[in-house]
Amino acid sequence: MADGGARRAVAAIAEAGGDQVWTFGELVPASFWGRRMAHETLVHAADAELAAGRQPDIAPRIAADAIDEWLTVISGPLYGRPDPARRRCRPAASCTCTPPTRAWTARASG
Repeated sequence: MADGGARRAVAAIAEAGGDQVWTFGELVPASFWGRRMAHETLVHAADAELAAGRQPDIAPRIAADAIDEWLTVISGPLYGRPDPARRRCRPAASCTCTPPTRAWTARASG
């Protein structure tokens, strides 16, 4: 059942090509949803593995891209408006993935 849903999603994204589609407040190419759903599936699969007492086996390149998407796309303010919760504190977090070598430092602002 899940495999059939994944096939339909891949087919729909491929068919849409460069068409602009809705995301979290803006229009972007349909390929956005391929990346988003791949990472969403990855997170839930890893969670299931951990719940079963197993260590997830995630390719470093995919893990780095998932972190990058979270920090640069998903965790940003919704629809370009600042997140009021982020105004109360200014934490910073750093993350480095090797290989591939990728590094991020995130600071709340607003």
